[in-house]
Amino acid sequence: MLILIGNGVKLILRYGTAGSLNEKIKVGSYFIPIGVTHHDKSSLYQIIREDIMPALSPDLELAYKLYYFLKSQGLEVNYGTLFQSDDFYSEIHLKFDDAVDMESGTIFLLSKIHGIRSASLLIIANYKGKWINYEEIYRRDSEKVLDFLINFV
Repeated sequence: MLILIGNGVKLILRYGTAGSLNEKIKVGSYFIPIGVTHHDKSSLYQIIREDIMPALSPDLELAYKLYYFLKSQGLEVNYGTLFQSDDFYSEIHLKFDDAVDMESGTIFLLSKIHGIRSASLLIIANYKGKWINYEEIYRRDSEKVLDFLINFV
């Protein structure tokens, strides 16, 4: 990501997968995080090395425009808070977030530090052991996501 920023990138959209922690957010739907929580001693802490943790959030204008664009395309999309974890299958104790992934919080942090816009668009790939073939969703929707990026900028 730092190489991209160093070469002039001004907007980053993570298009990836997440696991649902909320039974209302269905496998196969989209999820746009509007905030990210994490353990205070995670890898994010190593970047700051202070007692104050920055709020990890996307560029809200980008996130909301993405949400409304996907809705206008007839896609099922939700938004809410995300937990960032680099520990597979350790989310059993989480009670407040809607989904979990490994990358979005770090992308949001680095974006804030370097003054660029970022958001995440996540396919909900699993919930409590139920997995889907999310590659089919990428194939189906990737052109729509690219259209959004072209028209947003």
